[in-house]
Amino acid sequence: MRGGRAVVALLLAGSTVTACAGPASPPAGSTGRSGASVAVSVAPSTTSAAEPSYDFGPPGPTAAPAHGYVPGLDRRKGVDGPLTYDVQVPTLSGGAAAVTARFNASMQASLSEVMNALTKNERATLANGNLVNGERSRVTHIGSRVVAGILLTNYYVTGTAHPSNGLGTIVIDTTTAQPILLTQVFPTSEGQARVLSLVAAKRYGPAIPFAREFARDLANWVPSDVGLTVYPDVAHAAGDYGTVTIPWSELKDVVAPAMWPVVTS
Repeated sequence: MRGGRAVVALLLAGSTVTACAGPASPPAGSTGRSGASVAVSVAPSTTSAAEPSYDFGPPGPTAAPAHGYVPGLDRRKGVDGPLTYDVQVPTLSGGAAAVTARFNASMQASLSEVMNALTKNERATLANGNLVNGERSRVTHIGSRVVAGILLTNYYVTGTAHPSNGLGTIVIDTTTAQPILLTQVFPTSEGQARVLSLVAAKRYGPAIPFAREFARDLANWVPSDVGLTVYPDVAHAAGDYGTVTIPWSELKDVVAPAMWPVVTS
């Protein structure tokens, strides 16, 4: 799985795997705040406050069964020392066994990373998260050559000011069962600069995406039928993460030729 940037610290006192972008890991023992071509990230269930005037666009639907794969959600609920958790984790069944196994293992690894960090606090909760636009944990895309999903959690450490969202993504090449990094899709400095500029151009009221370093700040991503969707950090008041979709038509000339038929499938 490919790691993306960490989901930003817990805003407590005081990480995605793009083949599997991983969830941001909250700092251990604090009272303060993601990869692999699968990208994964995290966050418990008191959703972060966000202003209704922010418009991040509608969330996409859960992918429909296709190419032998069936999307699902697996509920994980329990107590692990000081951590109480109740979250839905995206899963795949059917299809190629290696692909299904890699996707499910990547999602579990993303969740485990966050849970392990939270157990180092005196008391914490982890629940389902959602963004301002309603985005939630789901299998986002099932194509002939790629599958992808997002894990959205919300975590809270007792004694901190507020809960925070965590986000991770997973993107897997179904011909190799290997995760895909965004740097594999855009290997050149020209392509990476193009994506960064398009993301930075987005404005959602006062919510400005924090996107400066390509590999670090855009580790959380998924492909879709219409384009590349990335989840850059934004201010906590705006939900911790924004959603930016760039049409493939604006990126075709900078996508690695070998990756074009994969991510657009």
